[in-house]
Amino acid sequence: MKFLPSRRQFSKWSLPTKWGFVAAVVGLLLLPVTLIDIDFVRKFIIEEKAKVIAPDKAIIYSAAHEMQYNIEWLLKASDLAKSQSRLMPMGVMRTEATMRILDRNYRKVTKYSYGEEEDIGSMLKLYQASMDELNSLSSIQDFRNFNKKYELSIDDCLVLTGFLNWYFTPLYEDHLDQVQLGSLPNMGSIVEQKIFEDVKLKYFVFNDEAVDSFSSLLGYLD
Repeated sequence: MKFLPSRRQFSKWSLPTKWGFVAAVVGLLLLPVTLIDIDFVRKFIIEEKAKVIAPDKAIIYSAAHEMQYNIEWLLKASDLAKSQSRLMPMGVMRTEATMRILDRNYRKVTKYSYGEEEDIGSMLKLYQASMDELNSLSSIQDFRNFNKKYELSIDDCLVLTGFLNWYFTPLYEDHLDQVQLGSLPNMGSIVEQKIFEDVKLKYFVFNDEAVDSFSSLLGYLD
């Protein structure tokens, strides 16, 4: 059965019929684009960029982008949990590259440490477990119930991710070039202010006081 009409058949059709046929063909051509997994495309682009960098740098670059994406995801999740938004975060958070750093580049991560090496390892494992738990949420109500059910609130997960991203900054600066560093938007004091702007913490609380900066959290680890 032929799908496309002959030129003669097409010329005999009325104008509305012709436009309807053209719209159907265009719709079929665009269908594969609408079915593309955006999260897969993002991961593919990062991996392709990483292939042109040395192996250790590739892992560090991928980990940096993981954390950047996860911070944005958690900022949206935080608003949703507080009923400040009804938009669920898109895609899923990833931790694979970050955890590979724990296995392969841990000494580089803690190069400038002051005795908090074991704590950073524990926090990376907590980070992975928290991201996996949050990725399992499937409804708005799940997000709003999360803070009641789990040891860490969504804001605690946001602060944890932001802290690790901040702690990894010397690693990024030691191994990535200026172009690669320029592709990391969630860096420096601006993102720290954004993260701590309206957080409600229950895990990162010491002596009845919630941490209010990444440096204060590091101080409790030392």
